[in-house]
Amino acid sequence: LRPWLLTRISTNRCLTATPEGVKSSNLEHPMNTLLNETPLLVLLIDDSVDERRLVTRWLESAGYKVESRASGREGMEALHKLLPDVVLLDIQMEGLDGMEVLHLARSSHPDVPVIMLTADGSPAQVVKAIRQEGAYDYLIKPAERSKLLTVVRNAGTQARLTSRLRRVQTGNGGILRSE
Repeated sequence: LRPWLLTRISTNRCLTATPEGVKSSNLEHPMNTLLNETPLLVLLIDDSVDERRLVTRWLESAGYKVESRASGREGMEALHKLLPDVVLLDIQMEGLDGMEVLHLARSSHPDVPVIMLTADGSPAQVVKAIRQEGAYDYLIKPAERSKLLTVVRNAGTQARLTSRLRRVQTGNGGILRSE
């Protein structure tokens, strides 16, 4: 039995099930450290100034760092330079549109979750974005604040866990040790 497999983590308490029973501690559990490290960096790519302002305000008030770009080309440059934890991407933009950016982003940075954010919620476009191009999720504008924050949090957590797992697998540090 590996105790870390049966651990429930809350904000201040760590409950670990062991053969002797459940232990509760205030000690920092490794997963708490992982999930509470530096704030997530979200790259927001949207050609609407008003949408960028609103979503940026929501994300920053929830504790995220936000970088926003007004075009697909600027967004791709920022993706390569900043290496964000999560990308929020509008589909309908002039020039390099969101679907093209999604394809390029998934090709060059496959571990960075991309959340599509658009006014067009046609089933065909949703299927293409998620199943064919690998988008993490798809939110229809105007997105609800709580839904957007939940999806960003989940995507960021998944991205950080994936990153940590890769470091463990390659021997570059991590919270778990292989036997």
